[in-house]
Amino acid sequence: MADADSITVDPHKLGFTPYPAGIVAFRNGLVTEHVAERAQYISDDAGGIKSIDQPAQIEAVGPYVVEGSKPRRGRTLLLAGPQDDTAQCAGSRADHARHDPQRQKLFKLLTNHRHMFEELHAELFSGEHAAQPFTFVPLFEPDTNIVCFVASPMTWGEDGKLASMPVSIDVLNALNQAIYAATSLAADEAHRARWAVQPFFVSRTRFEETQYGAAHIAPVLQRIGVSAGDYRRAGLFVLRSTVMNPWYAAAEASGVDYLLALMHHLHRVTHTALGNMQPAITRAKTGSTL
Repeated sequence: MADADSITVDPHKLGFTPYPAGIVAFRNGLVTEHVAERAQYISDDAGGIKSIDQPAQIEAVGPYVVEGSKPRRGRTLLLAGPQDDTAQCAGSRADHARHDPQRQKLFKLLTNHRHMFEELHAELFSGEHAAQPFTFVPLFEPDTNIVCFVASPMTWGEDGKLASMPVSIDVLNALNQAIYAATSLAADEAHRARWAVQPFFVSRTRFEETQYGAAHIAPVLQRIGVSAGDYRRAGLFVLRSTVMNPWYAAAEASGVDYLLALMHHLHRVTHTALGNMQPAITRAKTGSTL
């Protein structure tokens, strides 16, 4: 540690530890302004790097720490000695490997949703035909246990299967924001009691030109039918789910499929959100602006 410029330890998520178990330490305190980040999935407040000549007044720890979220009470992290390193690394690899098939399963469920849309919709809504179909589009195959995706309105093709339809970035973002609102908790106290009965939670982030240039994510924009110009103007609201429950396999063995249940929940929520947005979807179909 004495020879390092910086040290990071973050066993969160796959290490199954509370947020404050992670640490990051820098030799030079001036690095504070260089590590300042605006993370849209944590806060909607604007931010940015200030002048080093005028050190920022730190009023929130989130923008200045890699870990980002700090509850009021911290925990102490004990670093293992050299004799424990091999065993700990092996355990971390085992944890990651255990989640490999689960993140792949969620990715495939989202990818194949369009092919099972009619059957799934009829099952969830007692045979009802969906006037406004939709599907979920993963942005890329995940390398970690976090799966990013967007919901997108679709149309019925001449062959009776789902087909892409032109839709404005405003409609697309509004739809995914509505899904997020229905799968998360509002900031006001009146909604906090819902956490006990909320079946699933979905987080979100936002892609913006200043952080993710349109040229660098061109395949993603093409996959969801968003032009580079629209993306630069409005950004892209993205849903994200973290696969980290260590008991998925045990639950499936007993007949409980949590990831399939998540798909059912997302389907219901998206159907409701689209119903509320139908005037905007109709304008999109006719080529009108939102």
